[in-house]
Amino acid sequence: MVENAYGDLARVDVVMPDAIFPRERELLRHAKEIMGRLLLSEIDVLVVDEIGKNFSGTGMDPNVTGRTTSHHPGFDTIAVKTIVVRGIAPASRGNANGIGAADFTTLRCVNAIDFPSTYTNAITSRVSDSARLPMILNNDREAVALAIRGSFPAGTDRARVVRIANTKAIHTVRVSEAFLPEIAGRAEFSIHGETTPMAFDSDGHFID
Repeated sequence: MVENAYGDLARVDVVMPDAIFPRERELLRHAKEIMGRLLLSEIDVLVVDEIGKNFSGTGMDPNVTGRTTSHHPGFDTIAVKTIVVRGIAPASRGNANGIGAADFTTLRCVNAIDFPSTYTNAITSRVSDSARLPMILNNDREAVALAIRGSFPAGTDRARVVRIANTKAIHTVRVSEAFLPEIAGRAEFSIHGETTPMAFDSDGHFID
């Protein structure tokens, strides 16, 4: 079974035993061609609302983020300078495997981590970097501000910021105004709504 970029079933193949290995190679190529990916270049800051085992075995799909804690090749074609992780999906039950691929996170996210399950996952997969912690900030505002400052030192008015719910749901994303010249007129994009400033509550967390 092969999924498409929307997480829906794209095709089902029935393969005889002696044809499994050659057919599997063909299906893998097809799966990679239709998988979800960010169709944007040179992202300064990628904000990920939630990571979790329900989205990817690595918490964040490296095909989307361009980051892998296993150091396996093939994921460096996506130019993402800095990653902010805001939280862990409830379905992941505190397993924060993959948070090591981020640069910044929040205290609220770290407080939600179940360290025994996260460390067990990292130990059994033999990828200890998956469980390491990035810099921890008090809230979303601080994490995003430092990410922008570190990845775009010349200022904030043209920082290329992308915010996604998770690495599985990327058919709708939020982008900063700096991307508008790049996406204007491209058939694969449609722009919804007007530009608005990032909104935070009194605790410094995003208002959705």
